[in-house]
Amino acid sequence: PLQRRHTTTQPHQPSTPLLGHQGDDSGVLNVRRLGAVGDGLADDTAAIQHALELAERSSPPPMLLFPAGDYRVSATLNISCHATDITLSGYQATLVAYVNGPTLSIGDAVTPHASARRITVLGLAFRSQGPSNPVAQPQHATIKYPQAVAIRVQAVVGLFLRDLYVSQ
Repeated sequence: PLQRRHTTTQPHQPSTPLLGHQGDDSGVLNVRRLGAVGDGLADDTAAIQHALELAERSSPPPMLLFPAGDYRVSATLNISCHATDITLSGYQATLVAYVNGPTLSIGDAVTPHASARRITVLGLAFRSQGPSNPVAQPQHATIKYPQAVAIRVQAVVGLFLRDLYVSQ
């Protein structure tokens, strides 16, 4: 005979979870689930920075996944000197930087006795487009900006970079 199952009501689960891919909780934080668009037009800076900060506060930290796309960045993204075991993975993803300086900064040289530890960046492409709001100059003036920098590293113990592509 058929038996009736008793079920309990579960709280509403979001249709697009923050962790995992296609609903599983595999320790992966998809930056698109936090608001990054990856279309090359929308400014994804705040969403990506939020994902980095969330990963830093998580224990254990999830891997940050950048699905295929062009992620527009208008300010330097920062991984703090207190970060540990952070992995960014972005095969077929490009950080398109409208930044006068580094696209990604890991650690800092200011905080005493602090170092980011075991930071991994896999498969991301970095493309510099120059500053988003260049200073107006007379027409005949030559505008010089410092060389664009994909990644600035300061006070990091254990840095692993693999399959990165950098262009201007």
